[in-house]
Amino acid sequence: MAEIGISIAAKVAEYAVVPLLRPAIRHAGYLFCANKIKRNLEATKVELKSKEESVLKQKEEARNRNENTVEKVEEWLNEVSRVMEEVGQLEEQMKEGSSCCWGWCSTLKGYHLCKKFAKITDSMKHMNLNGEFNPFSHPAPIPDREFFSSENFDYFQSTKLASKQLLEALRNDSVYMIGLYGMGGCGKTTLAKEVGKKAKELKLFNHVVFTVVSQTITVKRIQSEIADLLNFKFKSETEVGRARELSLRLQNGEKHLLILDDVWSSFKLTEDFGIPPYNNCKGCKVLLTTRLQQVCDLMGCEKKIQLSLLSYEEAKRLFQKNTPMVDEFVAQEIVKECRGLAIAIVAVTKSLKGRSLDWWNVALHKLRNSKPVNVSKEERDAYSYLELSYNYLPTDEARLLLKICCMFSVDYKIPLEELFRPGIGLGMCEEVDSFDLARRTVNAIVEDLVDSSLLLHWQNESYWGEKYFKQLPWQNENYWGEKHFKIHDVVRDVTLWITSKEHNTIMVNP
Repeated sequence: MAEIGISIAAKVAEYAVVPLLRPAIRHAGYLFCANKIKRNLEATKVELKSKEESVLKQKEEARNRNENTVEKVEEWLNEVSRVMEEVGQLEEQMKEGSSCCWGWCSTLKGYHLCKKFAKITDSMKHMNLNGEFNPFSHPAPIPDREFFSSENFDYFQSTKLASKQLLEALRNDSVYMIGLYGMGGCGKTTLAKEVGKKAKELKLFNHVVFTVVSQTITVKRIQSEIADLLNFKFKSETEVGRARELSLRLQNGEKHLLILDDVWSSFKLTEDFGIPPYNNCKGCKVLLTTRLQQVCDLMGCEKKIQLSLLSYEEAKRLFQKNTPMVDEFVAQEIVKECRGLAIAIVAVTKSLKGRSLDWWNVALHKLRNSKPVNVSKEERDAYSYLELSYNYLPTDEARLLLKICCMFSVDYKIPLEELFRPGIGLGMCEEVDSFDLARRTVNAIVEDLVDSSLLLHWQNESYWGEKYFKQLPWQNENYWGEKHFKIHDVVRDVTLWITSKEHNTIMVNP
């Protein structure tokens, strides 16, 4: 019986007394195992520091691959920084009270300090175990191209109207493709980017993608640009295979706006590039910019929007924005000579910035007298931009007729009949056998020039203190009657400049 009693007493002590003693033993350890606690802390701190350096190295490697680390990595690094700062503060307290804690003193202050060290050591061990991440990072999202547009974009009255029409079309579910057309250098590209940016801010689309089509259509390049901006990787190498993949990506349920800039000819969106048709992907819309109104028709744009030239006040504001005013009168005259063409205004201001009044007067004289041979680098840049429109005219006859327009004086109101007669004389209609057919041939060439935004239709509206010149709406049933046209001053200068490069001569009226 005695043995049974001893056994019972031992069990009671094991289950009742020992658990009561464990906290006391642990707390006693804070007082009598200070050196061990200190060694554990230092060893764990070294391990955690090594782990932190490894994670930071992985983060740098991910950044070099254009990847973003996952949120848990950032949280872990922030927590490590916080813990390391706390350890540093405790070590400072240790140094200040070394005679108490590390000298085996059992004071209350030393007890609490050792307890904190033991607790933070456990935290660092736990963080070491949690310092592995899978996945560690993911590819960084590529910013939509519209965010590369100008931060100082200025909405003029003409751009406000076009912008409003564009946004209305983007909101209209029945409109799939929109065409923005106008003369080269009038600001179509900049406006398209800004409208895309606005559409993204209004949350009309999940993605807004901008790509340049240009005269020579390179299918793989355009497909790659669209895919890159959607953060999408092709598996196929062929254009057909990539088109199929891109079409599936654009039909993933998200809303996409594809801005195709500088389109010169028609092409098949689905077959050539993989841009799905509207009935297959109602969340996808296409906005194209072009100098040729005919391209909008051939591409089947449900909405066609023309970007007009700047008014005098708008042109003046753009001029003042780009260069300090040296002389107001001379500046006003220079602005008038640019005739509302944004690219011409910007080119002139670049050449005049920081120049004296003498330079300004020389520039005004050159603009008024159209000396195409001695042009500045900035003027050549603007001229080269418009030269594309000239070179892209469909026939030599169209280029010849444009040169005939240059024979008339500045701001001359050109009757259609006065284009017909020299055209006949210069052999533009050699293959026709009647004057009626010849006249219709010249009319068709004029249509090409207007469609290319190189010839303007005369309208009797006050605008520049003289006349407002607007492109002819070819749907007008009275078109084939007596009409008058005008060539834009800058287009006239560019045509003369091109002719001089060709070593040809045109006798012009000043």
